[in-house]
Amino acid sequence: MSCQRTPEARSQRGSPRQKKTESPKAHKIALFRRLFKGRLDVFPRRFQSAVSGKVGYAPACRHDFVKGICGKPKIKCGQCTNQAFIPVDDAAVLAHLTGTETGKTKKTKEQDFTIGVYPLLPDETCWFVAADFDKAD
Repeated sequence: MSCQRTPEARSQRGSPRQKKTESPKAHKIALFRRLFKGRLDVFPRRFQSAVSGKVGYAPACRHDFVKGICGKPKIKCGQCTNQAFIPVDDAAVLAHLTGTETGKTKKTKEQDFTIGVYPLLPDETCWFVAADFDKAD
């Protein structure tokens, strides 16, 4: 009995040597979410200060710099009483993978978009393992 697939079976399932760039968006999103698993209720978003140029990450919030609601930069997100953290979803992951987010207003059509992950879960467990294999201290 032969283990080779028939041409019909190959065409139905795709070429075994199909390029990674040709895989469907949904597969890329699912893979990313499996590899970088962390909290689902909030994710950090990269920012760069227009004043100092410093780069950092802050929780993605629906009220980010909304006048009268957001207290930044005087109040840190963790102490804000108007927190409206955005949960991780496929749209956020896709925006991260493409590097841009479509703006919500006509002023900003696209902006850079990079997310991080909060690896420590609410029950104090984690899906990550870190290892340092080089010989340097």
